[in-house]
Amino acid sequence: MKNLNLIKRKEVWVITVKGWLVIGVIGMIILGSFAQTVHPFFAVTDPKRGEILVVEGWLPRYAIEKAVREFKENGYRLIITTGGPIYSQLPCSDYENYAELASAVLQDLQADPGKIVSVPAPDVKKDRTYVSALILKRWLDKNRPEAKSLDLVTLGPHARRSLILHKIALGSDVSVGVISVPNRAYDPNQWWRYSQGVKTIINEVIGYVYTKLIFRPEKVSPA
Repeated sequence: MKNLNLIKRKEVWVITVKGWLVIGVIGMIILGSFAQTVHPFFAVTDPKRGEILVVEGWLPRYAIEKAVREFKENGYRLIITTGGPIYSQLPCSDYENYAELASAVLQDLQADPGKIVSVPAPDVKKDRTYVSALILKRWLDKNRPEAKSLDLVTLGPHARRSLILHKIALGSDVSVGVISVPNRAYDPNQWWRYSQGVKTIINEVIGYVYTKLIFRPEKVSPA
């Protein structure tokens, strides 16, 4: 066989035990860095302190309480609630959509009814946040064309994606800020210890990649 040149000896490099240990340590450092930085990246807070505060209607009551405090303490003149239809059979189904539900919660929390506007979104199967932002733009164009700045109140890590989508929908003429209210379902500093924290981060990572690489706003046309 050797004389026929059908086989030959070849050296093969393999990772040693020490090498695997080094790789493992590097992997743990990368994973630890990811765990510490991913939540703050998504749960961004960067308010512009304009005249309008926008509240995503699906927020829990404690997040809407935070919105009321922000509204009263920072000189906002108008608070707008957004959101699509409610399908739940719970008592909140008395309201047709999350925008109206959030408006009712705001009034229950002693927010001035004369400064609250509900801007419901239509029923859509995907891109709900973007559609709500588009409907908000339509309302602003018609009723507050002079508006140049607003802040969005949302929950935890959803802030990054919601901010991006609202900026796309509202365009460069409106400066969009965001206020992220911490999710009480888990400790944001140790989100990986909680099933809800892990689920939330996974969803937001997938949503962020979709928004950045796949989402095409020109293909979204709400009724």
